Amino acid sequence: MPSFEPGCAASDFASGVRPHMLMGAADLPHIAAKCRDKSHWCAAVLNAMRINVAPLVDRVHESKDLHALVGNPNKTRNGGDPLGSQVTQQLDNIALVGLLDDDARALEAVRLVLTHRPENRGNNFNVVLAWDMLHGRLSPEDRAAFVGFARQQVDRCVELIGPGYRLSAGGNILMTFTLDALSLCLAVHGEPDTADFDARLPDLLLDYEAAIYCALGPEGYPAEDIGYGTLMLSRLLRIGTMLRRTGLFDPYVRIPRLKRFGRAMLHFVQPWGMFLSNTGDHGDDFGGRDHALAGLATINHDPTLTWLLATLSYPVLDHDQWHRLSPTFEADLGEGRRAPASAVCILGLADAPAPVHPRDAGVPTAFVDRDRGIVSLRSGWGDDDTYVYFDGSQRPTSAQGHAHDSAGHFCLSGAGEYFAVSPGRYGIDQDQHNVLLVDGKSGQTTDGQWRASWYQGRLTAYRPGALCDYAAADCSQQANCYWSYRHIGLVKGAGMPGYAWTVDDVNGTNDFREFWWTMYAAPGSVIETRERSAQVRGRQGKAVLAVHFTIPTPDTYPKPHTLEIAQDVPWTSSHKYVARDMAVSGAKNTVHHATYNRPRLVAKLAGYNGRILAVMIPRKAGEIPGAEPVVESLPAIKGSLAARIVRGSWEDTIIFAYGHSLLEANGVRARGRWAVVRRDLATRRLLAHEICEGDWMEVDGKAVTI
Repeated sequence: MPSFEPGCAASDFASGVRPHMLMGAADLPHIAAKCRDKSHWCAAVLNAMRINVAPLVDRVHESKDLHALVGNPNKTRNGGDPLGSQVTQQLDNIALVGLLDDDARALEAVRLVLTHRPENRGNNFNVVLAWDMLHGRLSPEDRAAFVGFARQQVDRCVELIGPGYRLSAGGNILMTFTLDALSLCLAVHGEPDTADFDARLPDLLLDYEAAIYCALGPEGYPAEDIGYGTLMLSRLLRIGTMLRRTGLFDPYVRIPRLKRFGRAMLHFVQPWGMFLSNTGDHGDDFGGRDHALAGLATINHDPTLTWLLATLSYPVLDHDQWHRLSPTFEADLGEGRRAPASAVCILGLADAPAPVHPRDAGVPTAFVDRDRGIVSLRSGWGDDDTYVYFDGSQRPTSAQGHAHDSAGHFCLSGAGEYFAVSPGRYGIDQDQHNVLLVDGKSGQTTDGQWRASWYQGRLTAYRPGALCDYAAADCSQQANCYWSYRHIGLVKGAGMPGYAWTVDDVNGTNDFREFWWTMYAAPGSVIETRERSAQVRGRQGKAVLAVHFTIPTPDTYPKPHTLEIAQDVPWTSSHKYVARDMAVSGAKNTVHHATYNRPRLVAKLAGYNGRILAVMIPRKAGEIPGAEPVVESLPAIKGSLAARIVRGSWEDTIIFAYGHSLLEANGVRARGRWAVVRRDLATRRLLAHEICEGDWMEVDGKAVTI
């Protein structure tokens, strides 16, 4: 059976028995049996693979110039031949279909491609796996030719990596060359005259370790976020499985954070599944999820990762001929599930545990990766629960390339809708994010270009709680002001979707300024503004988000704060880098990639300090009249903000103190940074409470244990 056990293929590697990279010769009958079982997911994946590869096999056999077809995929793609450019990317798929179906024509197509020096744009993994599967069907001359090709590619990769690689080992381009060289060295291990490949392995293994530590946080979140980061971690995992099988090096044991990658990604899935949050400079796509999630599900015995593999899908691409023939084409598994139609998916799924939803597996609802400074919070694992991710915008200096000025940024989903969204690709500047802006502008600017952020944020607090989860970030450097701090909380419980709050504390220039609290809504959403609040109608019509604001009372400062609620639709900050006509043609009504046309809610606060409390409450659009949330600002001690929230049969009191820790409002007296108190609306009976950094609390004159 396909095995992820350490050293399971060591004897095969030593003796040259093939295949051995991700499966052994004895595994083939086991895989074939899984694919014949109509109730097993492998059967559906293989059927989709057959559809994908059939025209590619024809294309190879019909070609009059195979070297031109497979020797330069970029040229082929730009020349308008979608089938030709897919051949090397799906060579392992063609090989596995040929082996499982005993399809001589498919196997011959693979042999022809392997003997015509295929180059897969600096990522030869698919070619390596096909070579391993077809090794026994190649002549000694063909094998020698492939070794020559591998030597040429490894030399090129090592040259491109250069001597300074370990100073920036988390960058995706250099990492790709490292993984390519390592996979090719493993592929030809045991072939005649390959001592030079073996001599490179110790250095390449160190480079591989460096890449993992630079690209992945201790809790498993990738430094380059979802999109670029997930793709590169998937590639690291594929090579990691090969290394584990050889017995040379087991990264899953030596570098435990690698095993945590799948669970980290689980924490960023939307409440209803289907796709991840868009957290970085790409989209919510998870390239290579087939092997990464199926493999980790098997290694960790974690059925939630099988669930994640099968709930994800990518509607960014149209299901046209090009997409149908691409490696991302998904097999329909039934019951709303799908999986990439790929060889590595079958190899991983053959022994992965049956899927279990996170709500049935006791998965915690809060997550943090402190290296990246990113937090995920949710009120539960139900489809209608409220989910927030919060970005501290920390990134290691060894993984620069796709950082945003996103300190304090948040995204929010609830009641079945994706409300507050991220910019995705080309949205580098601070004003592209859901933050507080001084004078309505980015503190730093890329001047319309595309480049990584040069400025850091810092996650300063993370505190899960029974009633209210909490996190905070220092955004000062990116805001380019005296200080800029953001706090965020997610209030849970009481049988309704949770709600979120933010508190900002910003000093622009020690003078009266205009501060913009901003929130980008998903394209297609409708924003309705009011005097001190707004309502966002979700793009799907399923739910609305009520947003209410509390500001300092007029007597707090010599000149009172004022508040104006507005909306606009800003353009991408990389407008000089991205041609506008191209961007418009590609800017679809989507939340999955570069999202340009996003309506923005803006609360324009004028005052000496940017101090504002925002409460965001999602609810189903069809709730009965009278069930809408009621939010009102409360009188509180100067230097604090307080609000009362009424939902159904209960009321919450939120109090936040900026420095003095004096929390007093609506019958609550306490000492701490903030407090949330829930009472029965009719009887005022205390139902739940939460206090941060608290010393004591009284509710309606009675002491409360904290």
